[in-house]
Amino acid sequence: MISPKPTVLVVDSDSHACELYLRAFDAEGCRALKAANVAGAKRQIDNGKIDLVIVDHWFPDGNGEEIIHYLLERWPAAQTIVVTAADDDKLQNKLVQGGAFAFLGKPVDIEVLRIQGRRALQLCQLKQDNQILHSNVKQAIEELDLRRRELDAIGRISSLMDESNEIGDQGDRALSIVSEFFGKDVALAYFNAVHPAGGFTLRHHLGLTEQEARTLSIVDVTGGLVGMVNDERVPWGAENLRHLPIGYEPGRSDPIRLEGLKRAFALPILSRGRLLGVLVVGYRHDQSLAETEKVLSGAVGRHLRMTMEHIYVSEMATMDSLTNLYNRGYFESRLIQEFSRAKRHNHALTVCMADLDGFKQLNDTYGHAFGDKVLREICNSCKRGVRESDFAARYGGEEFALILPETGLEGGAVVAEKVREAVESLAFTPPGDENADPVRVTISIGLASFPGYGENAKEIVQRADQALYHVKLQGGNKVFSINQSDLV
Repeated sequence: MISPKPTVLVVDSDSHACELYLRAFDAEGCRALKAANVAGAKRQIDNGKIDLVIVDHWFPDGNGEEIIHYLLERWPAAQTIVVTAADDDKLQNKLVQGGAFAFLGKPVDIEVLRIQGRRALQLCQLKQDNQILHSNVKQAIEELDLRRRELDAIGRISSLMDESNEIGDQGDRALSIVSEFFGKDVALAYFNAVHPAGGFTLRHHLGLTEQEARTLSIVDVTGGLVGMVNDERVPWGAENLRHLPIGYEPGRSDPIRLEGLKRAFALPILSRGRLLGVLVVGYRHDQSLAETEKVLSGAVGRHLRMTMEHIYVSEMATMDSLTNLYNRGYFESRLIQEFSRAKRHNHALTVCMADLDGFKQLNDTYGHAFGDKVLREICNSCKRGVRESDFAARYGGEEFALILPETGLEGGAVVAEKVREAVESLAFTPPGDENADPVRVTISIGLASFPGYGENAKEIVQRADQALYHVKLQGGNKVFSINQSDLV
């Protein structure tokens, strides 16, 4: 007999026959249960694993066929021996085809029943072993596929440190690799720590809507999922973002709510104990966080942390921390590269110099904290208004610069006008008075291009500055380029 103790259920309305079968299988070392009808049999089947059922066919509340079907739905490996007085070949064929192991007539020879029971239990054990083997093989295949995807992701993430891509592109590409790994409907947000305003700045994101990205532009260092990671310096998961939101706006008690995201997992990016940033992986569906935690806590997470640390160090030397635009030093270096490329390949190149109108008065009226918020939103708007190939930088204070590769003066004017319109359309609520009229800001933009406006990068910037100065003298809020005939 199979061990450890298999469970045999005897279902018969004849109490004498029921006791006879129970003693027979109890002697075989089985755990024997009984039921007198279909309802009782179903209760026993629901209560725990059944390996073999000895069942009559006719019952006041149903029949043996109903019990067989119910048993196999709950325990697919279980076997059934029908022991009945019904001498019907059609019924026998129907029950065997429906899943019965054997069909025996009453009165039954107990020794024959024992032999058939042993064989049925052996088949049950074989089926259970096969189920376990199938499950193990499936799990092994899934593990191998996971390892293959992990190795691919590790290789691609690690290669980012060796490639001479644009610095901002490296962070975006790292998030793209993570997104491909975890599949569709995933939203990724990488926050740099710590912002001058006392929060984490959204530096890279993928899978977020424009509104969601604006909402998450700055997250407080305390509270929520990001704050928890900041405090504990360990990965953290939020199974329900309504109970543990991604974070809070700096200085406010209202949580940041993103209606489309249900749950998220956050990974700290650490360097020698210092928190450089937080990567948040959010899901719009009921995705378990177990695999996310397993992957990001393993080799993929380690390589991702090293790459993001490399990107962080590079960005600190080239990025403006307030606006998340490139800084002036990197702009000047990039402009020399782009100008040399344009000259070598005889391509057009346009430079835009821009300045916010009346920004000093805005700072004096509403304070620098509000001014910083306006600057950040304007820069986000500018980034959305330019093309992927264009380059935006903070030149100093409220001055900005754009490099438009392979773009002539006419095309550059179109891009600049889109930026001007985007800035003009923004409205900001004054601090402390939500009912007040919104504050609006305008921007002046001067353009110059190659060829025609200078023989080197410095001259192009000077010509664009001259055009900007002209706009400011005329009252601002315009796009302007000096006619080549007016150049001195």
